[in-house]
Amino acid sequence: MNAILVGAYNYKHDYFILEKRQKLAYRENDSINERISYGYKTVFANIYEHERKNVSKTNLDEALCIELIVAEFSYAVLPKMCRHIIGVTGTLNSMPNFKKVILQK
Repeated sequence: MNAILVGAYNYKHDYFILEKRQKLAYRENDSINERISYGYKTVFANIYEHERKNVSKTNLDEALCIELIVAEFSYAVLPKMCRHIIGVTGTLNSMPNFKKVILQK
């Protein structure tokens, strides 16, 4: 509940409005990314901008959510739990095909 209140009070932060798409977006390095979310800050910023006709109803509906934290995971504990660590999910997309074939065997 505290996270919702913090998001409600801090909805005005650094973001961009993509005018043609009527969507909220954030700067990521040297580009603009519309898939980034900062939790409830992003949710309440979308509500605020929708009331001002800057965000479409469709994009508002996509942004509305309630976050449920059901678990926490510590990468520091992972080496103690597992004998071998090959990689994390984010690295598999950039892995060369010959390595993927080896993993599948």
